[in-house]
Amino acid sequence: MRVEVNFQEQIMFILTATFVIGLTDPKVAFIMQGVWFAARTVFSFMYSKCGPKARLPGALTMDLVYLASLYYQVVSIKALL
Repeated sequence: MRVEVNFQEQIMFILTATFVIGLTDPKVAFIMQGVWFAARTVFSFMYSKCGPKARLPGALTMDLVYLASLYYQVVSIKALL
């Protein structure tokens, strides 16, 4: 149950970010969505096969995507205003 709630929280943020960024720069939005999807896949695979400590590469990559998406959202909103 906790995994599902965690995924739902994250997917809503990344989809909203993709939409906002996609309004001004669809290529960046597509790349960020693809990197996040790959990182989430690595995170899930490593966690299920190797345990909690092995999920670090996927988690760090997702965190970098979140930080980058925050920046690009601000840039996109400024461009729209």
